[in-house]
Amino acid sequence: MPEASLTEPQSDFFHAEERYVAAVAGFGSGKTQAAVSRLLATKFKYPEVDLAYLAPSYGLIRDIFYPYIEEILTSMRVRFSIKRDAHNIFIQGYGKIFCRTMERPDMLVGWQASYAFLDEFYLLPTKKAVTVIPKPSARLRVKFPDGQKNQRFITTTPEGFKATYKLFKKEPIAASRLIQMSTYSHPPLPEDYIQCLI
Repeated sequence: MPEASLTEPQSDFFHAEERYVAAVAGFGSGKTQAAVSRLLATKFKYPEVDLAYLAPSYGLIRDIFYPYIEEILTSMRVRFSIKRDAHNIFIQGYGKIFCRTMERPDMLVGWQASYAFLDEFYLLPTKKAVTVIPKPSARLRVKFPDGQKNQRFITTTPEGFKATYKLFKKEPIAASRLIQMSTYSHPPLPEDYIQCLI
């Protein structure tokens, strides 16, 4: 998954340095590709630190994230194992990715990492989403060897005036950035993809 293949908004997400980075992206705009690109690039650069991937449910992790990661790592000829019972991915020589659900924010405990990726954020009710945001911060206590900041990355489709709007637009979290990704910005889509969404 070479960085050169990223679109301009995906590249903005990939290089963002703010403590909180949110990508609000239309269907098919490549938000998952951008997030996984950043996650794996970080993992390979810093094999000594662990990362965390959070989704609204373990079903989404099982059905979407695991197959996507599996396809990419297999194509890269990187050895890995997915521990579905423990909800972890082990990449040989590069450590661990914790995979956790956001269904119960109070249960986001028992792990330590350097980055957290919160995916499909729009699926959470607003009250729960606002509650979830600070929870991973308590777990991001592993320092990068070169002083890199511990960051939180949020990916979501447009949700109206709900949690992402509140936290990144109306009353922005300190040291945050909002990146918008249009469906039109992602060239690999079929020609009639956008028409079929209407």
